[in-house]
Amino acid sequence: MTLSDLANLGTLASAVAVLVSVVYLNIQVRQTEKNQRALLNQAVATRGVDVLQWGTEPHVAELRARVIAGDTAFSAVEITQLTFLLRAAIAVNQDTHLQHAAGLIDTRTFEMTLGGLRAHFVWPVFRAIWTTIRREFPAETVALVERVLAETPISEPRDLPAELRALLGAAR
Repeated sequence: MTLSDLANLGTLASAVAVLVSVVYLNIQVRQTEKNQRALLNQAVATRGVDVLQWGTEPHVAELRARVIAGDTAFSAVEITQLTFLLRAAIAVNQDTHLQHAAGLIDTRTFEMTLGGLRAHFVWPVFRAIWTTIRREFPAETVALVERVLAETPISEPRDLPAELRALLGAAR
């Protein structure tokens, strides 16, 4: 074997090593991308849980219960609180929509956040509040919210305690 043959074998070994490195790097990049998506999806879920926990605060839960019961006689402070509830839901969806459009979170996670927005817009009070704050959001967010509004039927007022009693009676 000549020195030239050994040089060719060395070049071949280098090329194989580079190819193996590129394949390994590709695998690592894909795994890192999966991990990043998982972290972003988890962050959206965590933020959603935080908003839900905020909704269990007594004054917030009382306001929501009144909305569900069909009450429309709210004070200025209560209207402000309801407005912030809606703004928070829209802000979560705006951010999630942007992340989804950029391919950073999956469709299921995006749809989950839209469900939270729909939960507001089944009630006329939140639809009315939306008309007063929609100008504060970018056009893309307005289009998203308007699409959700168009897809979401309005709910009739509900008597939650009576519904639970009926369900408990049926379960026994």
